[in-house]
Amino acid sequence: MGMVKRMTPVKSDGSVDKTRKAVFVAHTSLMTPGGPLPLQAVIQAKDLQQAIKKFPDAMKAAMDRLAEEAQKYQEQEKGSKPLQSPNLAYHTHDRSLAKRGGQYLRSAIRVPRGMP
Repeated sequence: MGMVKRMTPVKSDGSVDKTRKAVFVAHTSLMTPGGPLPLQAVIQAKDLQQAIKKFPDAMKAAMDRLAEEAQKYQEQEKGSKPLQSPNLAYHTHDRSLAKRGGQYLRSAIRVPRGMP
């Protein structure tokens, strides 16, 4: 399901501003395992009928841009190292031991250096 909205420019008094063009915006949602992902794109069109005809191509272009951004993000995440503040270190404490399901778990607690 999708939607095309016509955004009509108005003046400060609420009257239609005929010096500017109306803008058509396409909206839809992609269903993902995490829930719906909103997707939108501006459609260059003279009227609503033309905007509706251009809707599928506009959504495909928006989806392609989204896929490119996701791929760039994944590549960036692969190459980056976790950031660690120079004045913080990981310390484990024996009192943080917990027994769960017959296994002992040790949690790492981040505390400033120099703290006991």
